[in-house]
Amino acid sequence: MTNSTHADPVENPAGDEPLRIRPSRTRDTLPGRRRTVPPKHSPIVDNATYRERALVEGDVTVAELLRWQWDGYARYHRSRMNLLIHIVAVPLFLMGTVGVVTALVQRSSLMAVVSIAATLVAIALQGRGHKQEQVPPEPFRGPGDAISRIFLEQWVTFPRFVLSGGWVHALREATRT
Repeated sequence: MTNSTHADPVENPAGDEPLRIRPSRTRDTLPGRRRTVPPKHSPIVDNATYRERALVEGDVTVAELLRWQWDGYARYHRSRMNLLIHIVAVPLFLMGTVGVVTALVQRSSLMAVVSIAATLVAIALQGRGHKQEQVPPEPFRGPGDAISRIFLEQWVTFPRFVLSGGWVHALREATRT
Protein backbone atom coordinates (compact mmCIF):
# COMPACT_ATOMS: atom_id res chain seq x y z
CA MET A 1 0.00 0.00 0.00
CA THR A 2 1.34 3.45 -0.85
CA ASN A 3 1.17 6.68 1.07
CA SER A 4 -0.55 8.57 -1.70
CA THR A 5 -4.18 9.58 -1.58
CA HIS A 6 -6.46 8.22 -4.28
CA ALA A 7 -10.12 8.74 -4.93
CA ASP A 8 -13.03 6.35 -5.40
CA PRO A 9 -15.93 7.29 -7.65
CA VAL A 10 -19.27 7.82 -5.97
CA GLU A 11 -22.35 6.39 -7.62
CA ASN A 12 -24.47 8.98 -9.37
CA PRO A 13 -28.01 7.61 -9.61
CA ALA A 14 -29.42 10.69 -11.37
CA GLY A 15 -26.92 10.43 -14.19
CA ASP A 16 -27.27 14.10 -15.10
CA GLU A 17 -24.51 15.40 -12.82
CA PRO A 18 -20.82 14.73 -13.17
CA LEU A 19 -19.46 12.05 -10.87
CA ARG A 20 -18.40 13.29 -7.49
CA ILE A 21 -15.13 12.03 -6.14
CA ARG A 22 -14.80 10.83 -2.56
CA PRO A 23 -11.27 10.74 -1.09
CA SER A 24 -10.15 7.30 0.01
CA ARG A 25 -8.31 6.51 3.22
CA THR A 26 -4.66 5.80 2.92
CA ARG A 27 -2.21 3.99 5.11
CA ASP A 28 -0.83 7.18 6.66
CA THR A 29 -4.17 8.68 7.69
CA LEU A 30 -5.49 8.32 11.21
CA PRO A 31 -8.52 6.11 11.81
CA GLY A 32 -11.73 8.08 11.44
CA ARG A 33 -10.00 10.84 9.44
CA ARG A 34 -9.95 11.35 5.72
CA ARG A 35 -7.32 13.28 3.88
CA THR A 36 -8.35 15.14 0.81
CA VAL A 37 -6.13 16.20 -2.03
CA PRO A 38 -6.06 19.98 -2.49
CA PRO A 39 -6.87 21.22 -5.98
CA LYS A 40 -3.87 21.18 -8.27
CA HIS A 41 -4.57 24.68 -9.51
CA SER A 42 -6.41 27.68 -8.22
CA PRO A 43 -9.77 28.36 -9.88
CA ILE A 44 -8.07 31.37 -11.44
CA VAL A 45 -5.78 29.89 -14.07
CA ASP A 46 -5.71 32.44 -16.87
CA ASN A 47 -6.59 36.00 -17.72
CA ALA A 48 -10.02 35.19 -19.06
CA THR A 49 -10.96 33.31 -15.90
CA TYR A 50 -9.54 36.06 -13.68
CA ARG A 51 -11.38 38.78 -15.59
CA GLU A 52 -14.61 36.81 -15.71
CA ARG A 53 -14.58 36.01 -12.00
CA ALA A 54 -13.50 39.50 -11.03
CA LEU A 55 -16.24 41.08 -13.14
CA VAL A 56 -18.99 38.65 -12.13
CA GLU A 57 -18.16 38.09 -8.47
CA GLY A 58 -16.42 41.35 -7.69
CA ASP A 59 -13.31 41.08 -5.59
CA VAL A 60 -10.94 38.15 -5.69
CA THR A 61 -8.91 37.09 -2.69
CA VAL A 62 -5.28 38.08 -2.25
CA ALA A 63 -4.31 34.40 -2.54
CA GLU A 64 -6.16 34.09 -5.86
CA LEU A 65 -4.59 37.27 -7.17
CA LEU A 66 -1.11 36.12 -6.18
CA ARG A 67 -1.70 32.72 -7.80
CA TRP A 68 -2.96 34.37 -10.99
CA GLN A 69 0.05 36.72 -11.10
CA TRP A 70 2.51 33.90 -10.50
CA ASP A 71 0.93 31.54 -13.02
CA GLY A 72 1.20 34.10 -15.82
CA TYR A 73 4.29 36.01 -14.73
CA ALA A 74 6.80 34.51 -17.18
CA ARG A 75 4.35 35.03 -20.07
CA TYR A 76 4.26 38.80 -19.40
CA HIS A 77 7.99 39.18 -18.76
CA ARG A 78 9.88 37.96 -21.82
CA SER A 79 11.38 41.14 -23.22
CA ARG A 80 15.02 41.70 -22.29
CA MET A 81 14.41 45.43 -21.87
CA ASN A 82 11.39 44.87 -19.63
CA LEU A 83 13.32 42.41 -17.46
CA LEU A 84 16.22 44.86 -17.09
CA ILE A 85 13.84 47.70 -16.26
CA HIS A 86 12.11 45.55 -13.63
CA ILE A 87 15.36 44.56 -11.90
CA VAL A 88 16.05 48.28 -11.33
CA ALA A 89 12.51 49.67 -10.98
CA VAL A 90 11.14 47.16 -8.47
CA PRO A 91 13.81 47.93 -5.83
CA LEU A 92 13.20 51.63 -6.52
CA PHE A 93 9.48 51.07 -5.87
CA LEU A 94 10.22 49.15 -2.68
CA MET A 95 12.54 51.87 -1.40
CA GLY A 96 9.97 54.50 -2.33
CA THR A 97 7.15 52.80 -0.43
CA VAL A 98 9.34 52.22 2.63
CA GLY A 99 10.38 55.86 2.33
CA VAL A 100 6.76 57.02 2.34
CA VAL A 101 6.06 55.09 5.54
CA THR A 102 9.28 56.41 7.11
CA ALA A 103 8.41 59.95 6.06
CA LEU A 104 5.00 59.65 7.70
CA VAL A 105 6.52 58.35 10.93
CA GLN A 106 9.21 61.05 10.95
CA ARG A 107 6.83 63.71 9.63
CA SER A 108 9.25 64.63 6.89
CA SER A 109 7.52 66.24 3.94
CA LEU A 110 10.73 66.32 1.87
CA MET A 111 11.26 62.59 2.36
CA ALA A 112 7.60 61.96 1.50
CA VAL A 113 7.85 63.91 -1.77
CA VAL A 114 11.09 62.17 -2.78
CA SER A 115 9.69 58.74 -1.86
CA ILE A 116 6.43 59.29 -3.73
CA ALA A 117 8.40 60.50 -6.74
CA ALA A 118 10.60 57.36 -6.63
CA THR A 119 7.51 55.15 -6.46
CA LEU A 120 5.85 56.92 -9.40
CA VAL A 121 9.05 56.79 -11.49
CA ALA A 122 9.30 53.05 -10.80
CA ILE A 123 5.69 52.50 -11.93
CA ALA A 124 6.21 54.62 -15.06
CA LEU A 125 9.40 52.75 -15.97
CA GLN A 126 7.67 49.40 -15.62
CA GLY A 127 4.78 50.66 -17.73
CA ARG A 128 7.23 51.51 -20.50
CA GLY A 129 8.87 48.12 -20.09
CA HIS A 130 5.57 46.32 -20.46
CA LYS A 131 4.99 48.11 -23.77
CA GLN A 132 8.00 46.12 -25.06
CA GLU A 133 6.22 42.83 -24.38
CA GLN A 134 4.53 40.74 -27.05
CA VAL A 135 1.77 39.89 -24.55
CA PRO A 136 0.44 43.06 -22.90
CA PRO A 137 -0.62 42.95 -19.26
CA GLU A 138 -4.27 42.54 -18.40
CA PRO A 139 -5.93 45.99 -18.11
CA PHE A 140 -6.77 47.18 -14.63
CA ARG A 141 -10.45 46.92 -13.63
CA GLY A 142 -10.25 50.08 -11.56
CA PRO A 143 -8.15 51.91 -8.98
CA GLY A 144 -8.44 49.17 -6.34
CA ASP A 145 -7.39 46.49 -8.82
CA ALA A 146 -4.46 48.64 -9.99
CA ILE A 147 -3.20 49.30 -6.47
CA SER A 148 -3.53 45.69 -5.31
CA ARG A 149 -1.94 44.23 -8.44
CA ILE A 150 0.94 46.73 -8.44
CA PHE A 151 1.73 46.32 -4.73
CA LEU A 152 1.50 42.54 -4.82
CA GLU A 153 3.67 42.32 -7.93
CA GLN A 154 6.33 44.58 -6.40
CA TRP A 155 6.37 43.13 -2.90
CA VAL A 156 5.65 39.45 -3.57
CA THR A 157 5.53 38.23 -7.16
CA PHE A 158 8.63 39.87 -8.65
CA PRO A 159 10.88 39.08 -5.66
CA ARG A 160 9.61 35.49 -5.85
CA PHE A 161 10.36 35.48 -9.60
CA VAL A 162 13.92 36.63 -8.93
CA LEU A 163 14.57 34.31 -5.97
CA SER A 164 13.17 31.28 -7.84
CA GLY A 165 15.59 31.83 -10.72
CA GLY A 166 12.77 32.80 -13.07
CA TRP A 167 14.23 36.21 -13.81
CA VAL A 168 17.65 34.83 -14.81
CA HIS A 169 16.01 32.12 -16.91
CA ALA A 170 13.73 34.65 -18.61
CA LEU A 171 16.69 36.96 -19.27
CA ARG A 172 18.62 34.13 -20.93
CA GLU A 173 15.62 33.26 -23.07
CA ALA A 174 14.59 36.89 -23.67
CA THR A 175 13.95 38.42 -27.03
CA ARG A 176 16.23 41.34 -27.84
CA THR A 177 13.48 43.93 -27.45
